[in-house]
Amino acid sequence: MSEEIFDISSLGELEVGGGSFFLIPAGKYRAQVDQAEWTTSKRSGRPMINTTAVITEVISSKELDAEEAIGKTVTFYTVLTYLDKRSGKDKLHWDIPKLFGAADPKLNPRDPLQRSKAWKAKGAGLQDYVADKLVGKNFSFTSEVVEQPAFDRDGQPIYIADENGEPVLDDNGEPKQLMRLSNNNSIGEFEVAKKTAKASSITL
Repeated sequence: MSEEIFDISSLGELEVGGGSFFLIPAGKYRAQVDQAEWTTSKRSGRPMINTTAVITEVISSKELDAEEAIGKTVTFYTVLTYLDKRSGKDKLHWDIPKLFGAADPKLNPRDPLQRSKAWKAKGAGLQDYVADKLVGKNFSFTSEVVEQPAFDRDGQPIYIADENGEPVLDDNGEPKQLMRLSNNNSIGEFEVAKKTAKASSITL
C-alpha cells in the first residue's frame, strides 16, 4: 500500500477555481501560433479550426496597458464554411485561404480551381497537415473591445437579478440580459517565410 501524501477528502471544502479572463486592450498586435486543431462548431455543426497564438508584440495601440497583453494567448475560431444568407449558398470563410496559405503557400493559389486541385492532392490528411504547419507562424491581428450579451456554458442567456433574486426588467418589460466586455479579434496578415539563399558551390 502506497503512503498517503495528502488527505483528498479535505480538499472538497475548497472553492472551485477557474481560468482568469484577460481583456486585450484595443490595438494591433503581432502573435505566433502556438497550437491549431480542428473541431466542430457547436453552433453550426460545421468543421472549424481553432488557432491559439501567443502575443509577442504591440504594433500600435492608444491604450496605456497594451504592453500587458504580451505573453497572453488569444484564440481564433474559424469555421471552414458558412451559409451566405443573401445567396443561400455555402461559402468558404474568408480567413480559411489565408490560414491554409500560411501553412503552405501552395495551398492558396489565386485561381480557385487551382486551389481546389491543391487541396484534393493532399487527400484526407489536408486538415492535419494545415494544423501542423501553422504552428510557429507569425501574424498580425487587430483587437477591438466590444460590449456583448453574456451567456452561460450551456449557451443560455444570463439575466440581471436584483438583491432579492428577481429579474431586472428593461423598458419593454422584458428580463434585462447581462452585458459583458469582450474582444472582437480579426486576423491580419501572416508573415511570409524568409527564403534561405542557396549556398554557392565551393571549388577546392
